[in-house]
Amino acid sequence: MAKNYFKRYIWLIDVISRHGHISRREINDLWYRSPKGFSAEGYFRDLYGVCVPNGAPAEEVRIRVRKSRVEYFKSLKLHHSQRLVSEDENGAEFRYRLVPTYDFEQELLSKMGNVEVLAPAWLRDEMKGIIEDMLSNYGE
Repeated sequence: MAKNYFKRYIWLIDVISRHGHISRREINDLWYRSPKGFSAEGYFRDLYGVCVPNGAPAEEVRIRVRKSRVEYFKSLKLHHSQRLVSEDENGAEFRYRLVPTYDFEQELLSKMGNVEVLAPAWLRDEMKGIIEDMLSNYGE
């Protein structure tokens, strides 16, 4: 089972067709045994969701949240590493220590204009590019 602080997921292993959709489910008598010493909690500790980038290290991510959404972020942490860095009359800055995965980017984008990525620079640039692409869908 994979989890984060807001959404709860139970992941099932299905037979996936080469077109990327479930073609059938099978129930059988096969058992999966984790490798000795494997900890799913440890494996996913620095991740948001279940995307596992190839060897990407955890890094510090800083975001700025608009005042109207600060209490929401305080009450529903996005990740266990979330820390409130500062707060003022305009909003708050939060810090995370994680691997910025696709799932994490999608979660930030779902907060619409209420969140700004401050660091790392590469993630800020990537989010800016995604938002510019989205804007281009609406023409002038």
